[in-house]
Amino acid sequence: GQPVLDGLRRDFPPLGEATLNYALGEIVGRTVLDPQARQLATVAMLAAQDLQPQLKIHAGYALNLGTAPAELNEIIYLATVYAGFPRALNAAATLRALYDERGIALPVEDAE
Repeated sequence: GQPVLDGLRRDFPPLGEATLNYALGEIVGRTVLDPQARQLATVAMLAAQDLQPQLKIHAGYALNLGTAPAELNEIIYLATVYAGFPRALNAAATLRALYDERGIALPVEDAE
């Protein structure tokens, strides 16, 4: 289940259906990118736009798909260059909260 989507479909049916059919069905459901690459791209875009609630959800999906925490951190480091330090700091705080929830100790080791 996806609680956010389920809530949208219940409370805001047209928005929930548009999310399900267009965003998830037609766009996210495409197969050109593998699921992990798609989530990393999504995390980068959400960090750049400072969209913390959605960033936490998609970073969690990326972890579920086998992305290493160091890889997520690398996305945030890149955000300092392309989106600015304040947005990267917010994204880092969001990842910290996610890692805390999942028992991932900080600092994480770089994948290098």
